[in-house]
Amino acid sequence: HGLVYVVDDEPDVLEIVKTVLAEENFDVSCFENADSLFEAINDRIPDVVITDFKMPTKNGLAVLSEVRRLIPDVPVIILTGYITKEILIASLKEGGFYSAIEKPFKNINLIQDCLSACRFHEAKKMVKRSLNLLVYQFSDLEKYLISQNQHDVAKTIGNELKFLLKKQRDLTHWKIKPNEPT
Repeated sequence: HGLVYVVDDEPDVLEIVKTVLAEENFDVSCFENADSLFEAINDRIPDVVITDFKMPTKNGLAVLSEVRRLIPDVPVIILTGYITKEILIASLKEGGFYSAIEKPFKNINLIQDCLSACRFHEAKKMVKRSLNLLVYQFSDLEKYLISQNQHDVAKTIGNELKFLLKKQRDLTHWKIKPNEPT
């Protein structure tokens, strides 16, 4: 299904999550702290990151923020026994968690959220790949259209591509600005 990175300071939780997801054909790597997770991200990009919220050195919000900076397209799932409205609002300001799962969790919820997040990530990669291909192909098409005196058509298509690329960037780097109401 996909590569899942899990960070939690509780080894028992890591073992349970790994077992549950591995049984469903996910490739799972576990980390007891955020720094180990970030090192692994530098080596290989996961399809999903699952993070505990309350950890000794860096909490789930710090993990979310750093994952958004390093790999903005990868969904982050929070797995915690401490879900509060304040946590959810703070996470939205950082770009948002893909989903939140409360401990103790039901295996089916973990599996479904991971599967959904992997599919979401795959869809985002496909859209990005398709847009890149369109941009690449448009350079040749634009030359042809101009040679055929179709300047308006070339301009319209070019503007549409610019609009789509801007929307993609906006959605990838979405955050609530501090002065916006929550």
